[in-house]
Amino acid sequence: MDMQVIGTSLLIFSVILLIHIIYWRLSKPKKQIKALFLIFIIIPLFISIVAGLFIMINIIMFVSLSELLLIIILYTALSCAYIQTYPAIQAWSPSLLLVNLIGSSKEPIKLEKLRDVIDENKLIKDRVIDLETEGLIHISKQNKSIILALKGKILAAFFIIYRRFIGLKPGEG
Repeated sequence: MDMQVIGTSLLIFSVILLIHIIYWRLSKPKKQIKALFLIFIIIPLFISIVAGLFIMINIIMFVSLSELLLIIILYTALSCAYIQTYPAIQAWSPSLLLVNLIGSSKEPIKLEKLRDVIDENKLIKDRVIDLETEGLIHISKQNKSIILALKGKILAAFFIIYRRFIGLKPGEG
């Protein structure tokens, strides 16, 4: 793979990432994962198809069709990796909160103080709200029980298969 393919893929990913950041700063969408797929996958896929057509009729000549395919593959890999890690990046992280608290303190911190800072209810409640907003779960109004929606079942099946494929047992990570 030549540097033009790598550089072009990284440039496209960087531009899309910048668009994503600006969009989120202006108006954070309710369904973030859906918006990420639209910004990082659907729109670039459409543009790639148009670029491929232009290459085939010799309007674009700075890359070949095979180079465009390599650019699409590398860009898609970068985008999928970003989309997959986004929920962990944007979520309230107790580990990062603890590191920040300990790092900003001028003296050692007692374990009891750290326990006071972590709100387990917030940690769980925020994730449940995220899952419901994305349509991955349904919460029963009567008894507050939670079940997986079809999208949640598909996502869970994907991760179960993926974890088995890489040899991880349930509970390992």
